[in-house]
Amino acid sequence: MWTRFHHGTLRVTGVVISGQARSGCGVVVAGRIATNGSPGVVSYRWVFTPGGPGQRLEQSVTAGQHLVRVTAEVTGSTPGNAAQRVTLRVLVPGHDAASAVVQVRC
Repeated sequence: MWTRFHHGTLRVTGVVISGQARSGCGVVVAGRIATNGSPGVVSYRWVFTPGGPGQRLEQSVTAGQHLVRVTAEVTGSTPGNAAQRVTLRVLVPGHDAASAVVQVRC
């Protein structure tokens, strides 16, 4: 009976940037954080280069949930094109990361 209800410790099993979509003068970047299905909290941060780190964010994971979907918006402030590296960095549990270069056009 103990095994049936005990899910173990939450682990992140993978991180990917799964897509990007234009949004006005910016880009919405989608990411996926894969887990082992145990309950807990995933802490993560988006990092923008150039730019710097965003705030620390948290997402609750329920028992049996193997995927956490997250998004970030990259916006331009001046006319023209600019490349920006966007990194999705897991802080807890583990230290996985994934990144992609996006083109911001205004």
